[in-house]
Amino acid sequence: MSKNSCERVKAVFARQVPDRVPYCELYIDQAFAAKLDFWQPSEREAVLQRKAFSAEEAKSISRRLGLDNVFFSLLQPNYCEMHVGKDGRSFAGSGLTRA
Repeated sequence: MSKNSCERVKAVFARQVPDRVPYCELYIDQAFAAKLDFWQPSEREAVLQRKAFSAEEAKSISRRLGLDNVFFSLLQPNYCEMHVGKDGRSFAGSGLTRA
């Protein structure tokens, strides 16, 4: 019998066998989501400049990817240089704190 996401995850925590392995992601970065065309071109740049998705955006992405969880990150401040790769993804560089 097919389960919904909540039932599937609860079954795993109860050490029961779910209908399938829950599909969960801890984080989806903005560049990846933008490549999946979640936003119109006019909105895409504004989303890529932010550090995190809104709760509604995270829920929308989770539904669209068929995730069994809603990822949501409360991001801490970056105390390092951030570099943007050729595909728009962000990478941490050297630390900014010095002894």
